[in-house]
Amino acid sequence: MLAKLPTLSTATKAILWTVQFLLVLFLLILSQFNSTNFLGSPLKINADLTSLFDSSLASDSSDNDVVVQKQVTEQISQAASKSNIVLVGASRLDIAIKQADLFAKKLSSLPLVSSVQVNFSKMAQLSDISNDYLPFKQQLLSQEMRRLLTEGSNEELFSYQFSLLNQVANQTVSLTIEQAPHLALADYLSRPMFGSSALSFKNEHLVSQFQNKHYVLVSFSTDSDGININTSQQFVSQFKKIIGQKALNEKNLTEQALGQNSLDQQAIADDKVEYLYTGAIFYTSKASSTGQGEMMLYGGISLFATLLLIALVYRNITAMLATFTLIGISFVYGYLALSLFYAQISVIALIFSVTLIGIAADYSFHALTQLKFTQFTSSTHKQPLAIIRSSLLMSYLTTGAGYSLLLLAPFALFQHIAVFTLFGLLGALITVLLLYPLFLPLLKSNNENNTAIPSFAKRLNKLQQRFVAIVAHYKIFAITLFAGAMLAMTLVEFDNDIRRYYTADAQLQASETKVKAVLKQKWDLQYFLLQANSSQSLLVLEEELVTKLTPIVKQAQLAGFSAVSQWLPSIAKQESNKLLLSQAIEQGKMANLQSMLIQGDWQFEQTFTPLLPADWLESHLGKMYKNQWLQRDNAFFSVVRLAGVKNTAVLTDIAAQMDIEQSTAGQVILIDKAGSISAQLTQFSQHLIWVILAAVVAALLVFITRYGLPVALLAVATPVFSLMLALLFSFYLQEQLTIFNLVAGILILALGLDYSVFYAEHGLHKKVTLTTVMSALSSVFVFAILMLSSMTAISSFGLTVFIGVFFTFILAPIVTLANGQSKINKGMIHE
Repeated sequence: MLAKLPTLSTATKAILWTVQFLLVLFLLILSQFNSTNFLGSPLKINADLTSLFDSSLASDSSDNDVVVQKQVTEQISQAASKSNIVLVGASRLDIAIKQADLFAKKLSSLPLVSSVQVNFSKMAQLSDISNDYLPFKQQLLSQEMRRLLTEGSNEELFSYQFSLLNQVANQTVSLTIEQAPHLALADYLSRPMFGSSALSFKNEHLVSQFQNKHYVLVSFSTDSDGININTSQQFVSQFKKIIGQKALNEKNLTEQALGQNSLDQQAIADDKVEYLYTGAIFYTSKASSTGQGEMMLYGGISLFATLLLIALVYRNITAMLATFTLIGISFVYGYLALSLFYAQISVIALIFSVTLIGIAADYSFHALTQLKFTQFTSSTHKQPLAIIRSSLLMSYLTTGAGYSLLLLAPFALFQHIAVFTLFGLLGALITVLLLYPLFLPLLKSNNENNTAIPSFAKRLNKLQQRFVAIVAHYKIFAITLFAGAMLAMTLVEFDNDIRRYYTADAQLQASETKVKAVLKQKWDLQYFLLQANSSQSLLVLEEELVTKLTPIVKQAQLAGFSAVSQWLPSIAKQESNKLLLSQAIEQGKMANLQSMLIQGDWQFEQTFTPLLPADWLESHLGKMYKNQWLQRDNAFFSVVRLAGVKNTAVLTDIAAQMDIEQSTAGQVILIDKAGSISAQLTQFSQHLIWVILAAVVAALLVFITRYGLPVALLAVATPVFSLMLALLFSFYLQEQLTIFNLVAGILILALGLDYSVFYAEHGLHKKVTLTTVMSALSSVFVFAILMLSSMTAISSFGLTVFIGVFFTFILAPIVTLANGQSKINKGMIHE
């Protein structure tokens, strides 16, 4: 049925191909310069791996709260990805400051930079903070002071207060004791602020001293969130040029620029300036440049190896040019499809695109083998590819069915791979069927021996026949091995931690580690996001969370946290504090302290004026927490930052417990993007296993329809066995499997079914052997080299496909057992 297609002349086919390819080129060009997005848009290359998998909190959700939560988390994420830090270090402070000023000036001129800050207003002093809190001195109590006022004896309370008085270095006592002699405010402000910066204010700059060097802070923001490859690479290149210059020796930094008290030039030359930097844009640039470099290197090597193989087998420049052109055409089709359906694609999807070389080349090998090594008659000369046309179509259908299943994936990465491959292979198929017949005269010469199949293919064909005979003789053993592989598959384990998929550059990691050490930054990427309908409900919710996090810190499962409610109590708590303090004074609990501090203002105010979020966020301390308090529409959000997370499961349990307890008051969500995506990947791995099983069943039905049950069983069993062996060997070598090993399984299945089609159609013929060995070798050239990739996802993918292709080639001839050797010469009689 597949072979009953309209018969067209070679010239007509060439014209049809030219028309359709010109249309494809027109659409591609139009999509690159189209401003309406009606026919797609120029593709952007995305290096942020997590954004490709994050399908939670979808924007089309009917739950408005979920939509708003997603918008808030995206706002926080984008703000973080746009912010970058540079530390300019030198042994002399004056040199570090001058270098930082010049660096900031040059940095601000770069196109991608939206703002640069090197000069800062004066940092808040303890006296300023104390003055902000003094009007509320009677309604602020630390957790320990509340405990002593409710549970402690008078002696315990006085001992605690007396210890505060004896802390010579504690300035809060001297700043507040006159107006707040009960020491509640002094105690409240004496609490350590976890994660406080090591920066100090000097000459309008923020400076940190570390290992005998002074580091000046320069912060800058970019216009985009740093995931665009082209802009990030361009920026980092310009950035490195700036820090690579000897800035203080440049002409633009003259004596006048430095002022009258210019630095000694010899001292400047002797003082080596150090630049430490960290930010999303630097990681994006490195990941993208690595990905593009690997794509060009691996693609180039595999392409060269494939062309060399063609030259050795076909010994014809036309065969080389035809295959090279076919691969390029398939890329054009794939790229057009991505431009039509997506605005941006993953850098990893770009690297996976080199796999198309191996599959598209298969079509070329089938056609070239038929054209080169067949002696045509006058009747068959007009339709030289008619014999293998049904095989090519069946091959595309089986391969396409496997990749089409990836379109069901909720993750964009696999959808990108599927769309690119499906359309790329379609372009390859159209080109082979319509254009390759035109190459027949160019592949033939006057020498009659040019139709002889290479001797190595003949020898290999004999080995395959022997192998098939051995399998036929030891059927029970072969079936036992198949069953054993199925049992062994139950023992494999999957680890889909997304942090394993990419190893960050060692230099960038070292720089970031030192930046954190200099600034004493300890915050993790995970944080709690709290939501409520009012600011006071939100503070109450946060206070409840703080109560639950405190024991976790004592158990060393969490190093610390930062919350607004630690320094801004809710109105309810302020009222409770004031009542507790007034009762303590009335009941004489502070009599001992009162007898010592008789000069203080012990007058207790009866009126109550609460400290509100809007006022506190404008105070000296509150300004430091503005980025942890957000309002969107009628909802209020706060961020509780975390440091030293040892056990994410404990934090997840706390969030779930609070959601139950506070179901009507608000929501508590643990934001762990990497953890959440890893969990999604684990779920999708299970889903993908069912997808592969569905693909096997679909292929079995197709084969049964065309070849019958016996052939279908063997034709599907061989690639399935190869897939299981590939996964088992990968598991042994890697100690765990990831979702990319399963994605590789789809490719193995597609290639295996492709081989099965030709063995089922034409039997164990020498031409089929030649074509499959060419296909296997070209696939090995592509996938074996991917194992060298620095990205774990790609290397594991390459490893599994390499092993799978090896076993697929060995096992594929077994399909001929279903009908003996009766089909060896079917469709291949014109040799």
